Amino acid sequence: NGQLQGFLTLGARGTGDPYLQGDIDLLETLAGQAAIAIENTLLYDEARHSRKSLQESELKFRTLAQTTPSAVFIHRGGKILYANPNTERITGYTQEELLAMEFWDIVHPDFQQIVREQGDDRLSSDAVPIQYEFKIIRKDREERWVLMNATRFEYEGQISEIGTLIDINARRALEGKLR
Repeated sequence: NGQLQGFLTLGARGTGDPYLQGDIDLLETLAGQAAIAIENTLLYDEARHSRKSLQESELKFRTLAQTTPSAVFIHRGGKILYANPNTERITGYTQEELLAMEFWDIVHPDFQQIVREQGDDRLSSDAVPIQYEFKIIRKDREERWVLMNATRFEYEGQISEIGTLIDINARRALEGKLR
């Protein structure tokens, strides 16, 4: 690749005879193979380092997602691809049920259009608010206000959305009493 990996020197032959072109060709081939071996070793080390970094990054995400009091979910086109344990607590649906659902299934009908539009807009632009409030309908049919934060990112090689939901029902009720 145009980079010096090392060098090979030849001393005089013991017989004093000059090197033949066949000898030089053989040594150039050996030098090329040695360079490839060195490069493969460097690439292997880089790949191992990248795998280790990726594993550490995934562990950090999973630890954060599993311990945060917010619902954390990933969806693409509405299809839920990941949901942390607090998504179960906030929505009332099990992990298996959530992964078989679309995100829109938990959004209250009065808010589905705006939430869908903002989700679609988020996939094509950064100019969409990342935080907004709306109602969800839990599995037990209870309506709850949530605060959602969402952004787009690449997941499994495709543009997806990652979001968090915080149950703000108690806050909204208190605000209503104060009014």
